[in-house]
Amino acid sequence: ASVMLLLLLGSALVLFASSGVSGPSCKALQPWTAYSSVSFNSHCPGFPGPKHARFDVPVDCFSRTVIEELAHAIANEIFHCDRWCIYSISSDLAWIWSATERCWIETKVCHEIPEELREAKEQMEHLCKAPPKQPQNCIPLKYQRELTIPSIKSKCPMYHSEAVPTFHLAESCETGRFHGELAQALVNGAFSTCNNWCVFSLKTPEKLAWVWVADRHCWSTNNDCVKLDAERNFSVQLRKNLCQAPCVQPNAVSALTPELLRRKCLVYPAQEWPEFHHARLCDTNPPQEDLELKFALANFAFQECKNWCVYSLERPADAAWQWVPASKCWVWSPGCLALNDEVLFAEKVAESLCLDVTQKRLEAVRKPRATATPADTGLYGDEQTQAEALWMYKWFTFIVFATIGFVGI
Repeated sequence: ASVMLLLLLGSALVLFASSGVSGPSCKALQPWTAYSSVSFNSHCPGFPGPKHARFDVPVDCFSRTVIEELAHAIANEIFHCDRWCIYSISSDLAWIWSATERCWIETKVCHEIPEELREAKEQMEHLCKAPPKQPQNCIPLKYQRELTIPSIKSKCPMYHSEAVPTFHLAESCETGRFHGELAQALVNGAFSTCNNWCVFSLKTPEKLAWVWVADRHCWSTNNDCVKLDAERNFSVQLRKNLCQAPCVQPNAVSALTPELLRRKCLVYPAQEWPEFHHARLCDTNPPQEDLELKFALANFAFQECKNWCVYSLERPADAAWQWVPASKCWVWSPGCLALNDEVLFAEKVAESLCLDVTQKRLEAVRKPRATATPADTGLYGDEQTQAEALWMYKWFTFIVFATIGFVGI
């Protein structure tokens, strides 16, 4: 009888285990922009009160802009109502609330409060942090800003500054400037041997490659390289073997609104800041330039809200626009490319975005205006209407002045 009872209990346990019951599920990791959607009253009754830190105001005391890493912790509810410290999810940073300045200060003091630090770590343990699925023994991905002679020597030990081809320079023959996608290919060794003159894109190695042009000392796009099966296949396999970094879903151009911008610039709009929700260009540019700018603005490709430069997310080291307050529009600006810190920030933004979605967004905004739809681009036809109205206004003005001049004669 006891044997039968044990068998029945065993069968019951097997059925229970196979019925779909599992251990405690983790909490989905939220993006930093979700901090504005947190219901603070449900956590802290009476919020905001005199004893509460303002968790809904993740603003840095020095720059007076939203700290994304701090906002990320708040968005994932890594805080306690009666605590004034917040700890980063992804690093050792911490911030403390300044009641007098009504903002947050980065500090190491919070790490000296064991109880608060322990509570924060316990909260973080419940977050889903599953890393992206990686190839077995994947190769760490290097970023374009890491392109140096030492980085090339890690693949080509005999490499030096006068070597041909010159792998540590990512200058495009077509533009005469640094090329971000080429730089990423070079720094990750997207060439089969150190004597090869062809380098392949890590985004689309089957379609895009560059060849070294010795007399011009630059790289030129070249379709013949793509036909070299062994070299192309090497780069295709390299792309598969690279560790994929976690990525952020990019915003569509249609998302560009003052409400979206307040996620980064809490008090937006402000008198001395650019009007980031306007993607108007000061001069006559192809339509895709307008939309490329709009995509950059919608994804915060500017370092601080007081900065007047915004950078292309397709080519941050090659393309930038500067705000012109008198005309309330943006102008193409090579001068912005000399601001190294801002360029590096934009490169980090570009590298953090999910590549496949970003490419789709950029392809959509590059469509000719006549065939693009609001679903593709987020446009509602207002830019085209304005352009047509401006054209008619110019012609009307010309005719009026010509008539006045004729009558005067």
